[in-house]
Amino acid sequence: MAKFIKVKKVMKAKRVQRLRGSQDSFRSLLMNKLRKEGGRADLKCIIREQVPKHIMDMMLAVPLHKRAGYPVARKKGSFDPKNWQTVEGKKVIVDFSRESWLPDEYSQGVKSTNKLACKKGGNGGTYTVYMNPEGRTFYHKWQVEDATGETYSISHGWNGVVRLAQLTLETMRLDSDASFFKLLSARERAVLPKISEFYFAVVSARRTRSDKGLKGIATVQTAFKSAGVDPVWYVDAESLEEYRALGLNAKVGGKLTPARNMALRDARKYGKVCVQSSDDISQWEYRHGKKAEDRSMDALNAAHKAAEHYVISPVQAARFMVARMRAAPEEVKPKLGGVYCLASCSRTFAGDVESRYHFCIGDFFVDDHSKITFDENLTLKEDYDFTCAHIQEYGSVMRINRMTVTAKHYSNEGGACSNRDAKGVEERKNIAILMRKWPNAIFDHRRRQNEVNLRWKEHCEEEEEKDEGRTRKANAKRGRVKPTIRKRSSSYLPLKGVLIRTCKKALSPYIETRLATVANRTMAAVCAGSLRFTDASGTNRVYSLTDARYDVMKGYLTIKCQQLAEKPFLKPGIKPKTSAKLAKKPLVKPKTSAMKDLQELKYQQDEVEATINRLLPEATLDEKSEESFALLMDGFLKYLLKKVLLKETSAKSYVGAFSSLFKRDLRSYEASAGEEYKTLIKESPQNKNGHGQYYAAVCHFRSFYQVMVNR
Repeated sequence: MAKFIKVKKVMKAKRVQRLRGSQDSFRSLLMNKLRKEGGRADLKCIIREQVPKHIMDMMLAVPLHKRAGYPVARKKGSFDPKNWQTVEGKKVIVDFSRESWLPDEYSQGVKSTNKLACKKGGNGGTYTVYMNPEGRTFYHKWQVEDATGETYSISHGWNGVVRLAQLTLETMRLDSDASFFKLLSARERAVLPKISEFYFAVVSARRTRSDKGLKGIATVQTAFKSAGVDPVWYVDAESLEEYRALGLNAKVGGKLTPARNMALRDARKYGKVCVQSSDDISQWEYRHGKKAEDRSMDALNAAHKAAEHYVISPVQAARFMVARMRAAPEEVKPKLGGVYCLASCSRTFAGDVESRYHFCIGDFFVDDHSKITFDENLTLKEDYDFTCAHIQEYGSVMRINRMTVTAKHYSNEGGACSNRDAKGVEERKNIAILMRKWPNAIFDHRRRQNEVNLRWKEHCEEEEEKDEGRTRKANAKRGRVKPTIRKRSSSYLPLKGVLIRTCKKALSPYIETRLATVANRTMAAVCAGSLRFTDASGTNRVYSLTDARYDVMKGYLTIKCQQLAEKPFLKPGIKPKTSAKLAKKPLVKPKTSAMKDLQELKYQQDEVEATINRLLPEATLDEKSEESFALLMDGFLKYLLKKVLLKETSAKSYVGAFSSLFKRDLRSYEASAGEEYKTLIKESPQNKNGHGQYYAAVCHFRSFYQVMVNR
């Protein structure tokens, strides 16, 4: 069994401590407190025993009227939520969350459940309840509807959802303009645009029909309104009235790319910078700090944690990007600015703060008076085409690698997700269009199915050559480089093949020098360990098979195989016997379909694992500890043996299968027992190849976890 990775302590930046997610984080602390006070000895695995006192005090210090569960409009003379109790006398605490259907005058709270009337006993967990102005407690939505005689839609409690977004924003404590813009240089501050120079647009469609969609809309609208701007929402015709009913400034934009183009045209008509945002962004962040010591993940994570953390508004983010773009040293300035494409920017601490030839994601970007429009033949991945068009027209873009947004992407309902299909037909259709338009810039992703990489050829090659030198230097620093002679032959580079120099020139001088040295020599001669060269970092090292593969892959060298003369193996005068059947038998072509199928399955498995990491919450430090997980697995094994009545070998195989999944994914216990995780594991190639054993293990763990929680 693989060992858990030990978490290293890293010095934190001297910044104000914030709670990510605010109201949601406060709610998880409240639920933990109720479970802990309930004395549930069987839930030690999911209860956080060592919560820092200052964080718990921060949660308890939030007044009731500053919690989302408090009535939005409390009637005069109504029951005070601070005295809320059930009929049985159970204390109810006002919740930090709120249902989207709950009427404005109602309260939402959380309470501990009663002790279960079973032989083994045990205390209850937690339960979400609702209270009307008269103080009556309800446990279900249908009970509230029966009491009022009304049917509540998901948007009935819109005011409460907006209030939830406002309270979350208040608790996050955004950084001020003065503290954030001090990161800009004097030249950049001189061209910092005013808010009035921007046109803010949100592209959305069909998000008003789900609870997640409504909360996303409220979060984005509140983020812009609190910054002093009222964005224009470009929506589909069918949903226009639903958006306007929420009080949004909405207009018909059509489908995804036509809506984006309409926003660009409107901004250019008013002579303003166009800022486009997705409708499911919950946070804008920026990290300011030193580069990592090397390119290892430990060093990258340490640099990321040590960096100063800024939580900013979308308006601050847009102004920051445009200031950096306009202060660029080139005569022709970049016209497109974007954020890093992942929610965490830890990997970017190995490189520069900004990238000039990389993909700018469409979730949040600025267009500074360009003439480029979106290709309306594309229904997905239109931002890749938009980025390529900008690089071709203006020479570069500006992606701020340390600026990130937290967006739901694939998991949200409506919007561009409606254009995707389970089989990926639409994805592949759009990828084909991109590759026809940009054959030297758009390439298939090596690990993720139906995804692409943008690699602007002229500049990515130069960066790769620099990275090769940096990686070699970092590995040497950690003692991982050992100059060994590669004796084994490769089918791709035969040892008796001759390396021939092509007409393609390398961008780095040291690459050109070593190419001249190895040209017209055999692979066996150049990889024997005697040929040396000096790399970009000044290190003198041996020319290896890896270097040869790189030079051939880049097109600097080509292989010419020598034809060997046939040696006689029969005595003179004796002719070899031939078979008529063998002579007539056609040559059998190698079956490449099997290899393609294996590669396809690998891509599918990588996609499943990436989806799990993207959608499901990570396990806490306590859950990752060996002691906690061992206790959980001991209980799981006993459950399979005594309750499910499995044989010992079967029970141990299921425990082993689930243990391997947990140590691979490191998702929380609750998420690992969830419906979404079970569905993803069921569809994974790993499970199908294992005849459903992993799916069965997750199903058994799901049953065990529910029994454990409800005990």
